[in-house]
Amino acid sequence: MFGIGEQLRQARLAKGVELQEIARETRISSRYLEALEKEDFSVLPGVLFARNFARQYAAQIGLDPAVIEKHLEQAFPKEPDPVLEQIATQRGPIHLQPLRDSFLFDSGSWRRARWSAVALVFVLGFCSAVYMGWQEMAGIFAEARTSARVQQTAPATPTAAPTEAAPPSESVPVTNASSGEVASADTGITISADGMAVQVVASAPTWVSMSANGKQIFSGILEPNQRKLVSGVARAKLVVGNAGGIEILTNGKSIGPIGPPGQVRVVILSPDGPQILRKVKTSQPDSNTASTD
Repeated sequence: MFGIGEQLRQARLAKGVELQEIARETRISSRYLEALEKEDFSVLPGVLFARNFARQYAAQIGLDPAVIEKHLEQAFPKEPDPVLEQIATQRGPIHLQPLRDSFLFDSGSWRRARWSAVALVFVLGFCSAVYMGWQEMAGIFAEARTSARVQQTAPATPTAAPTEAAPPSESVPVTNASSGEVASADTGITISADGMAVQVVASAPTWVSMSANGKQIFSGILEPNQRKLVSGVARAKLVVGNAGGIEILTNGKSIGPIGPPGQVRVVILSPDGPQILRKVKTSQPDSNTASTD
């Protein structure tokens, strides 16, 4: 049988492939490929490289690397590792503890492991709750700061904005429960077939942002006697820039005062009842207003 170099060369010639083409495809220097064919292994840069070059050469010309594997073992025998040989000569046999003995715990070890697992689960749950709470509070802080800036930049003497007359079938006059005045007509918004009817009536210029059922409904300044009516509300959140300037009603019933004039409030409406959050403080006194944080 031919040596490994002659086998590679004859297979290449049978394919009609030039040595330079194999060098270009395999990115191996043609000098190394030529040395493989001539079996001049002293040119090659080490045993590992030589074995790898021979396998790539064989694969490129369609020769099964398994065919030349025996010749690879003869031409490039594996060199012994001097470090492993030194360890083997200096030390005796290494005895390993059976794997099953490594997992034998006494009752005290199992008890400590169980309590450690419980403590780890508690810590992870507590950290997750703190993180989720912080994310929620960060969003409320951002909305409150935005509403405070809008309230400060609002004109002192509001000018009545022109309103378009709504069709009689879509607009319903609303009565302000605290003052007895009739609010200006405005088109109602229906977002669902079921849920509460939330009504916002302004008695003074007030910036209001309302989201319901996970969607933004409206955001802007309500003028005196102007109202917004949203039907089909399952859960809503209102950010109010002037707490004393509006009245909020659910299903026609007022939820009561939410704060004094000039204060910012966040109001959460749900079937469990209203919740008023005070997150932004101003220079005006606020000792008579009850809220939850």
